[in-house]
Amino acid sequence: MTRFVRRSLETGKELAWEAARIALESAELTLDDIDAVCIGTAPDAFDGVHMKGEY
Repeated sequence: MTRFVRRSLETGKELAWEAARIALESAELTLDDIDAVCIGTAPDAFDGVHMKGEY
């Protein structure tokens, strides 16, 4: 299970790798089984964007 901490010293990249590694292990897959990875973000109130249509 992914660790939940208040102030993590890991970067977003490190956290993403940890989550992906655990998911691969759970599915009994390896990196060789993956053809592509797609990552995206969306603005929200945490980014200070309250009017997404105006972003």
